[in-house]
Amino acid sequence: MSYKSATANKWDFSTVGPGEVWGDMSAVCGSQGWFLSAHQMAQTMRAIMTPDKILPASLVERMKTDNLAVYFGDHGDGLQSWNHGGYHPAEWNKGEINTLIIHFNNGVSAGVIINSPYGAGAAGDYFGDLIAAVKAAG
Repeated sequence: MSYKSATANKWDFSTVGPGEVWGDMSAVCGSQGWFLSAHQMAQTMRAIMTPDKILPASLVERMKTDNLAVYFGDHGDGLQSWNHGGYHPAEWNKGEINTLIIHFNNGVSAGVIINSPYGAGAAGDYFGDLIAAVKAAG
């Protein structure tokens, strides 16, 4: 289920609409048929990005260097990541959802699911907030 504001201000969640029920997508090919928690998304990303755990080391390296299904980010101070995200904006639908899987070169992996706009008063930067949290944790 994803939600959007029922007020004139899309960032005001004091009143929400009924949301959008996604229904059973298990028969659909690809990610729409997956039912994973954020924790399971992080575990999957870590397994994919760990050489020889699921994929051969050569393929993991090619994914990283050629941005094949994962996209490189250099966040400064030696922190790098590979990620893939999705966005279903409320402006086009009855609700909103944001997803992200990310693996950092320090071994941390994360899965993010946000079922409404992120941030108060304006579009928030959940990606930037996640990077800042990983940096702060060391």
